Amino acid sequence: MHRPWLVFTISCSLFFLSQFYRVSNAVIAPQLLSDLSVDTKGLGLISASFFYAFALTQIPISLFLDKIGPRRMMTTLSAIGIIGAVIFSRADSITLGVTGRVLMGVGMACNLMGTYKLLTLWFSPRAFATLAGLVIWNLNNFLLVDGLDNLDPINVSKSPRQLAAPSSAFTHKIRNVGRCQANIAFAGVDLDRGPFRDYLY
Repeated sequence: MHRPWLVFTISCSLFFLSQFYRVSNAVIAPQLLSDLSVDTKGLGLISASFFYAFALTQIPISLFLDKIGPRRMMTTLSAIGIIGAVIFSRADSITLGVTGRVLMGVGMACNLMGTYKLLTLWFSPRAFATLAGLVIWNLNNFLLVDGLDNLDPINVSKSPRQLAAPSSAFTHKIRNVGRCQANIAFAGVDLDRGPFRDYLY
C-alpha cells in the first residue's frame, strides 16, 4: 500500500476508536451500574467525564499540534488513552471509573484534528476536502457492521464490543479495545516520518 494511504488508514482507525469510546458507556451501562455500585447520577458523571476532558484538551492541542506535530501528539495522547482504558477496565469504584474516562477523553482528543493535520502533510491541498470527507465516510462504513438498517451511534460500540468478547464482562471488552488501540497507534510511530508531500494528485 502506498505510504500516505497507510498513514491515512491508521489515523482513520484511531478516529474510529475515539467514536467507540464516546458511546461505549451507553452499551455497558447495566454492567457499570452493577459492577461499580453506582446510581444513575454516578453513571452520568462517569460518562460525562470523558467529554469534559476531551473538550478541555482541545485548547492545548490547538496550540501544540503545529509545533510538536501530529505523529508525536497522536502517539502520546493515544498512550494516555490506553492507560485510561486499562484503569477503566479495572475500575471497582466511581473514582477509578471517572479517572479512566478522563484519561480516555484526553487520549482520544487529537484523533480527528491530528488526522486532518496529517492530510495536509501527506497529500496535496486540492485533495484535502475529498480525504477529509472520506474520514467521516469510513466511520459510517464501520457503522454498517451491524447492518444497513442500524445506522445508530450505539451500534458502532455495540457490534465491535460483542465481536471482541461476546460473553465476558465489560472490563475485558474495554481492555481488548485498548490493546487494539495500542497496536494501531504505535504502528504509526515510524510510518509517519518524512518525506512529506508525497501527493496523491
